[in-house]
Amino acid sequence: MIKLSPRLKAVLSFVKGSYLTDVGTDHGFLVIAACLEGVTKKAFACDISPGPLSKAEENIKRHGLKQQITVRLGFGLQPVVPLEAECVVIAGMGGMRIIDILQKSPEITENIQRLVVQPQHDIPAVRRALHTMGFGIIDEIMVKEDERFYTVIAAEHQEITSTYTEMEYLLGKCLLDRRDKILWTYAERELTRIEKYKARTVSSSLAFKETALKALLKT
Repeated sequence: MIKLSPRLKAVLSFVKGSYLTDVGTDHGFLVIAACLEGVTKKAFACDISPGPLSKAEENIKRHGLKQQITVRLGFGLQPVVPLEAECVVIAGMGGMRIIDILQKSPEITENIQRLVVQPQHDIPAVRRALHTMGFGIIDEIMVKEDERFYTVIAAEHQEITSTYTEMEYLLGKCLLDRRDKILWTYAERELTRIEKYKARTVSSSLAFKETALKALLKT
C-alpha cells in the first residue's frame, strides 16, 4: 500500500467509479492508491509538465500498475475523452485554475459523473462556479495538515433548485450543517489573522468574512 497525506486521503474518500482521471497528478500517488485499494478499476494520470509525469510513471511502474494506469501529458481535461471522465479529481491548485480547467473542456465537464476538487484558495468562487455549471455539492471535508487547512469538495451533476447564502458559499454549507469541528478551528485562526490585517487594510470582503466567522463561533 502507499501512504497518503491527510489531504490526499480526504480526496480519495470521495472517489468512486470504474474510471478515474486525476488532473495535475504530480507524483501519481492518488491514482496508485485508488487502484491498489480497489476504489477504481482504471485511472488516467494527467499533468501539464513532463517532469512530474515522468516521476508518476516511475511510481506506477514500481507498483506494477502499468496496465491499470495510463499517463497523459496535457493541460487540464484536454488529454482525456468523455468516457474517461466518470470520476475526475482536480486537487492541489488554485481555485481559479480549477474553474478555468472545467470551463475550457465543456465536452468533458458535462460528462463528469463525480467531480472531486481541492482548491488551494478562492474556495467560495469554486462553490459558485460549480453551481453555475450544474454541479450540486454532495459533501465537503476540511482537514488540517502541517498547520494548513484544506477543503475537499465532492460534486455531481444535478438540477440546482436553490443556491447558497453568502455565508454558505464562504464556509461551505455541508461543513456548516455538520458543525464540522475543524471548520470551527479554522474560523478561530482566521479571525486572529483578520485582526492583524485590519490595521493595514480596509476591505469589504474581509469585513464580511470577519462578520461571518464571528457569527459562526457564536453558534
